[in-house]
Amino acid sequence: MLGIAGPDRSRRVGARRVSASPQAVGAPLTSAVGGLRVAAAVLVCGSAVLLFAVHVRPLGYVPLVLGILLAVAVDRALARDLGIIALGMSIVSAIPLAADLSDAGIARFAVALSAAVLVPWAVSRYGFGQRSIVFPCARAAAGPERRSSTWSSSWPPGT
Repeated sequence: MLGIAGPDRSRRVGARRVSASPQAVGAPLTSAVGGLRVAAAVLVCGSAVLLFAVHVRPLGYVPLVLGILLAVAVDRALARDLGIIALGMSIVSAIPLAADLSDAGIARFAVALSAAVLVPWAVSRYGFGQRSIVFPCARAAAGPERRSSTWSSSWPPGT
């Protein structure tokens, strides 16, 4: 929800003004800084290969931590986003990924995967105040004024 840019090149987003300069929206200042941002993201994403495909848990956390530390040094907003991703990856890596079809194994897997989605969402939503993730059930329960035209004209079926 971006507003019209004012004469001072800022935009009104919600109740705060956000600068429209390239530095504020995350555009690379130089190619070196942009390359370091990409390197931080590659380190965090590459750690998933070590954690989940190769199954080397102690070694898999090294690029994860290095990627977040590099992001902190280069771009705080990127570090926040990569930290949320790393939080979810850490939760999933806390359980063994071997096929355990017992009731307890399925319950552990369900709890861990649910936590890997809900904990980063809660940190993003309530810790950082971001509202970038909205679950569809919240939109459907919002009432007809917030529903799209397809919801109001075709739902529920037969009406």
